[in-house]
Amino acid sequence: MMEDIINYYKYDLGMYNLILRYYKGWIYYYISYIIVSLIVLSSLIMKNYIIVILMIVVLAIIFHLINYNIKKVLLEKYNIVSKSYLWDLNEFNKLRKNMLKNYLKNYGILTSDYKKIKFIISYLYKESKNRRFKGYVTPGLLLTLSLPAWAEVLKWIFKNLNTFYDVISIFAIILFVLAIFTFIVYGFKTIIIDDFLNRESKRLLDLANFIQEIVIFDI
Repeated sequence: MMEDIINYYKYDLGMYNLILRYYKGWIYYYISYIIVSLIVLSSLIMKNYIIVILMIVVLAIIFHLINYNIKKVLLEKYNIVSKSYLWDLNEFNKLRKNMLKNYLKNYGILTSDYKKIKFIISYLYKESKNRRFKGYVTPGLLLTLSLPAWAEVLKWIFKNLNTFYDVISIFAIILFVLAIFTFIVYGFKTIIIDDFLNRESKRLLDLANFIQEIVIFDI
């Protein structure tokens, strides 16, 4: 029974099954975003600002298309209207929670003794902790490993600071690099780390939280 619940949440209520399988171009947009970002960075370094402006417009278009297509899937498949510019994650999670609630009701789990439901939730929390990836790469270690690269970056910055125009240019480069780094790392973390290392752990934690919310607020 426990594995049936986990598998239902894993396969039927997953992001891929509910959204991405109806919108298969998302991976190409993501790759394009990274490529265009690298073009912008190289153009900033070479001070070719016309290319920078054009590529930033392209980045905005790519982001808009990703967001638009996800909103389109939510509207056409699940009648979820995203009221803001970004697609409505809260309504999407409500959809998943309602589907899970119906599944649990159909199998008589929500009508079971509360101790049984409590045991399921406790089991999921415990398994989430046990299945978490125990790696040796910590933020402190990553920072230490990146120090030589930062030293070279600072050396390059001070070497190229000749005019006020150069200061503005380098400041723009740093801001852009930080923005793109955040986007790429977040995507990398979501797709690689969470999906392949901590995916099971996070899925079980989310499932336990969903069941607890259903028991507390929806029954």
